Amino acid sequence: GMQLWWGSWALAWGATLLFVTNLVAILAVGVILFIFYGFNPHRNETESSLKKLGFLFVMLLGLWFVLSYNLQQIQQQRLAVKTAQTEIQTIVSERIPGSHIKNVNLREDEDALVVTGTLYISEAQTLSREEFNEIEAAVSAQLERQIYLDLDLVRTLSFKSSN
Repeated sequence: GMQLWWGSWALAWGATLLFVTNLVAILAVGVILFIFYGFNPHRNETESSLKKLGFLFVMLLGLWFVLSYNLQQIQQQRLAVKTAQTEIQTIVSERIPGSHIKNVNLREDEDALVVTGTLYISEAQTLSREEFNEIEAAVSAQLERQIYLDLDLVRTLSFKSSN
């Protein structure tokens, strides 16, 4: 309900799906246990019971399809994030030696894929806006999609201990 109030339709759908999945799973396990222990107080209503079991089976099958689809979407999204992270790291490392990227996330925007994350570069390194735009263009070319990089820049300083 809160997600609907806030207009988060995807999260509201996920919460509803979770609720329905839990409800149907609890009912299914209950039915299986009752059948296993031979509990059937309404032996004369077997046809009605079979219809209810059939409905429960159809619900489980429908939930299985929906959950399988959602799991495939999550898997594809994780693969896209991993691919983007690898490509970005390769391109950034080539152009800015000693740098690395962490916390990469992808978000679909109206016309492009927005890549967010944190870029760690040495304090001695420089990064101009032109270089950043070149990195963004290289990532777009490599992933064959319009990409917008939205990276937080963190300067790092390392010290070596003296003996």
